[in-house]
Amino acid sequence: MLKEWLTLDEAATRFSTTAKESVTQADILRLALDNHLQLSVFIDDTLIAREMEFETEIVDGEKNLMLGDGSSEAVRINGVWDLAAYGVGASELERLYRESKGLKPRNGLFSSAGLYLHDEDKTSVMEVLSISLKFKFVDKARHAAKDTTGVVSSDSVVGSPSLTVKADPSMLVDISKMLKNGLADYEPVIDESIYAYYRETSFPDACLIVIRKDELIAFERKHLGGSIKAELTPTERESSHQIIASLSAMAGIDLSAPYKAVEILRQAAATHGLELPASAETIVKFLAGPNRKKR
Repeated sequence: MLKEWLTLDEAATRFSTTAKESVTQADILRLALDNHLQLSVFIDDTLIAREMEFETEIVDGEKNLMLGDGSSEAVRINGVWDLAAYGVGASELERLYRESKGLKPRNGLFSSAGLYLHDEDKTSVMEVLSISLKFKFVDKARHAAKDTTGVVSSDSVVGSPSLTVKADPSMLVDISKMLKNGLADYEPVIDESIYAYYRETSFPDACLIVIRKDELIAFERKHLGGSIKAELTPTERESSHQIIASLSAMAGIDLSAPYKAVEILRQAAATHGLELPASAETIVKFLAGPNRKKR
C-alpha cells in the first residue's frame, strides 16, 4: 500500500474486501467510538495548538491519556495526528455516525471539553486552540495624528465602538480591508487586550478524518477471518446471552454473583491453559447480560 493514510470511504472499501462482507463508514465510526479503532485527522493547512502535560495509564491493555496542564505557548501544527475520541473529537465522530445511519442529530452533542490530538506513539498531546480578535473603531483624523502601529490598548480609545471576531492573525489584513470598505470617518485597529487564544469548541474545517495505513493493517491482522462489524444486532446479542447462561448452568456458575463467577472462570481458564480479559469489569459486563431467567 503506497498511501500513508486512507479516507473513511477508502477504508470501508478495503475492509469490505478483507472481511468479505459489507463494511460502511458508520461501522468504522462506531468502532472508533467504542475504542476498537484509532482514527486520525489530516490537517489540510495548519492549526494553532498548545502542548499538554499528560500521564499514560494502561486500561485493558490499552494506553489511555490522563491530561494535565497546558503550555502557555501556542504553536502551529500540520500533517497527520491521531484523534482523541473525547470532547470535540467524540462529538464529531458521533455526529458523523448518526448522519451515516440516517439518525436525527442528538441533542447535547456540542462539547466544551476541547479538541485533542496526539502523535502515533502517544508521546505528544496537543490541545487545538482558536483565536478571537477585538477591533476598536477610531476616528481616522485622531488616529492619523498619533504615531501608532495599528495596535492600541483599551484605555486609549475609551468610548469607541468595537467588534470581536474569531479569526487567525494571518487574516488581519483582509479583515481590516473589508471593515475599511464599509466605514466612513472611522478605521479599525486591534485592541491588544482581547488578542487571545481559546480552547477550540468546534471541529475545524481544515481537518479531514482518516485512518493511518499501519492502524488499518494492524486491525485487519487482528480480525482476519472474522467479522469486523462494530456491534451485534439485538437478536445476536440475545443469542450470546442465552449461550453464556446455558454454559454457566452446566458448569454450576451462579451469574447472580458475577465477581465470584470471575474467580471461578479464572481458575478454570488457568487449568485448561486458556486466556481471559485482564479486566474483571470486562468479564462482568458479559456475564451480567445473561443474568435473566425466562419466565
